[in-house]
Amino acid sequence: MSDPKRFVDRVRELAGATPGRLVAEWREFTGLVEDGYTFGIDEYEHDLRVRDRVERVLTDPCLAGMEELGWVKAEVSETDTRFRALLTEDPVNRAPGLSWWWSRYPRRAGEDLARDIEALYGLRIEIA
Repeated sequence: MSDPKRFVDRVRELAGATPGRLVAEWREFTGLVEDGYTFGIDEYEHDLRVRDRVERVLTDPCLAGMEELGWVKAEVSETDTRFRALLTEDPVNRAPGLSWWWSRYPRRAGEDLARDIEALYGLRIEIA
C-alpha cells in the first residue's frame, strides 16, 4: 500500500529535499554540464553531491517497497543516461570505491573546470 506522506518525509530525511526537488536538482546539474560547466572543480564536486543524495534515496531499504520510488527511479535513470553520455569513457579518478559519477569527468567543460582536471589528472578536455 502506498503512503505518499511517509515517502516524502523519508526522502526529505535522506536527501534534504522533496522527491520532485531532488530529481529536478539532478536534472538541472546535468543541464549545466551539458552546457559546459563553467565553474572550477571544487564547485563541480560540490554540485555533484546531489547524485550522492539521489543514491541514498534509491538504495534506502525503507523506501524499497514503496510505489512512489518507481517514478524517482525512472526520472533518475533518464538523467543518469544523459549525464553518463557527457563523461569520459574511462575513469579519470581511479580511487577505489568511487561511484561512476565520481570517477569520470566531463569530456567538455568551461575553462576553469578543464584547467583543474588537467592540473589534477593530466587529462585535457575540450573547452566549451
